[in-house]
Amino acid sequence: MKTLDRKRLGWRRQLMFGVHEPVISLSVRGVVRISLALGALLAMACQGDNAPQDAPTGRSAVEPTLAIPSARELLEAPVAEVQPPAPRPVPATSGLGRLAYIGDGDLWVKDIDSGAEHRLTTTGDVVLPRWSASGDWLLYQRDLPGQVSQAWLIKHDGTLERQLEAEVDKALQWTPDDIAWSPFDDVVAFVSDADSLVIESADGTTGRTLLPPMANAGLPAGRSNLRWSPDGEWIAFREHTGPPRSARIRAVRVDTGDVKELVSLTASQVDCVDLRGWSGDSAFVLFSAQTCSASLRADGLALLSVPLFASDPLLPSGEELAQGPVTLFHGDFVAPAPDSSVIAIADGGGRETWTSKSVSLLDAATGAMKTLTAPDTAAFSPGWSPDRTKLVYVAAPDIGRVGGGEPARLGSNQRRIWVMRGDGGGQTPVTSDDAYRDEYPVWTLDGSQILFARLDSGNQASVWIVNSRGGSPTKIADVSTPVASFAMPWFGYYGHVDWKYLYDFWPGQTAP
Repeated sequence: MKTLDRKRLGWRRQLMFGVHEPVISLSVRGVVRISLALGALLAMACQGDNAPQDAPTGRSAVEPTLAIPSARELLEAPVAEVQPPAPRPVPATSGLGRLAYIGDGDLWVKDIDSGAEHRLTTTGDVVLPRWSASGDWLLYQRDLPGQVSQAWLIKHDGTLERQLEAEVDKALQWTPDDIAWSPFDDVVAFVSDADSLVIESADGTTGRTLLPPMANAGLPAGRSNLRWSPDGEWIAFREHTGPPRSARIRAVRVDTGDVKELVSLTASQVDCVDLRGWSGDSAFVLFSAQTCSASLRADGLALLSVPLFASDPLLPSGEELAQGPVTLFHGDFVAPAPDSSVIAIADGGGRETWTSKSVSLLDAATGAMKTLTAPDTAAFSPGWSPDRTKLVYVAAPDIGRVGGGEPARLGSNQRRIWVMRGDGGGQTPVTSDDAYRDEYPVWTLDGSQILFARLDSGNQASVWIVNSRGGSPTKIADVSTPVASFAMPWFGYYGHVDWKYLYDFWPGQTAP
């Protein structure tokens, strides 16, 4: 198996768009395992056919290649104990970054260090801002009443605004799961109206079709649910085909267009499959599968994983698809540790976020799991510190299965931002103001600060920053949506507010 040396290539645009350069091949050896929930699926990973550039003293630069077992051969392996990832160094940074936020339906950008801010749009119909990797570009949605939502791009200084097009002179209909930034370049991947998978530079000057239109693709067939691997080398996606109906998870390699089929399901097993992301080491794709029932999905499904480099697709039974830690489908309920197979999750079924939710560790390589928070606490929205030694999360007393109303509002108002060690020790609140409900915490790049969202008693939403050891938070901005198209009630969806509709944080870059 050959992998790209990202430090040397920097994921240059020439590589993505078809002008190939010589690359350094790295020998990769490791353990590849697949977990269907708590059942561990142990396998040995493939390793490269070329040696590393620098072999350790006294060790051969080339080792024998190991055969990769099939996914079905991995189902009976023992479960190891989950361990938090090892610490890693945090590089020096050049600042605290920028906040892109929605104010009265328009897009604003604020530099957190200087406090300078400026307005980028004046249409009053903007939601869902998303930063590119460099912080130079923003992707956002225009939510036009009575029309399909549109995808737009704009530079952070307000220049070069353009509409993303599915075809020439035809606007791309916005579906959030069908558009995704590269983790390293100002390149966006999206699914066209014809179900082609396309990558395109932010300025629109270069682009490439990774996968052509699907053959015999009738409703409800199509591609969707795009997820870049953290190393930027692959894009995983969902395919539905039919008739007869089937669902697949596949991954395409960005530089070559090579495709791997990872999971294959027929209508006799399940009708729908959802991609949930990747492990932080880019070795495992996370997914859930079910019959197409909105009600079942709302109460959460088992979180499963499949290795990228298994020798054949996983063909799980319906029973295997239901075995495992149940998580809701909110984006902040699954948090892979960087460069690791360990994932922090908000574990617990039931759509109500004020009860039966705990922060747990799940190892995608072994299926091992460990609960970190107490059963009398409803905890969710975990996030790893940059050095991987701590977790930030949201917690409040568990108020039981109330359906909503004043008990749910009062219970949700007790939410505070907490920090703990990766093994669950040292659980400490970093916010404590009873006038606010605190949610959606994100670390700054150096780990010294935590950015988070607040709702006050008047339902006003705002973004704040606080020292990761606690102290007095500082408000960065009030946020609000276009009233005609998107409301911001305290209830959200059973207590979960989807904050990504209101703002996105770019943490900056490492210092030169």
